[in-house]
Amino acid sequence: MSAYSLTILSPQGLAFEGEVLEAYFPSLQGPLGILPGHTPYIAALAENGVIRLKESNGNERYFAIHHGALEVRSDKTIALVEECQSAANYAAASVLLQAASQPKVDSSKDVARAEAALTSQYKSSAAKR
Repeated sequence: MSAYSLTILSPQGLAFEGEVLEAYFPSLQGPLGILPGHTPYIAALAENGVIRLKESNGNERYFAIHHGALEVRSDKTIALVEECQSAANYAAASVLLQAASQPKVDSSKDVARAEAALTSQYKSSAAKR
């Protein structure tokens, strides 16, 4: 089977560039497989998902991604994504996606609010005595 050129770019930099035999992308319309000789195509990528690809040497690679666009051209395929993290396998990429979707907790604000609540509670109970 012949290979084609694939580039995955994010604002953090180049995530992948090389020759692949096949690649699967999470598009808004569902999974999208790209093989050599695919018709030129442009697609919006899903909010969150995993790109799975098979390099020309047979190695499989996985990337957890957030938002993006895919352009399939006759000479190469380019994926532009907002965030991209490489993973050892599909399960690891899924874990990265779940971790990224959890709300970020700013513990310094929580501590400050707790201290303020305790201080005001202490003052009000001291005033009652």
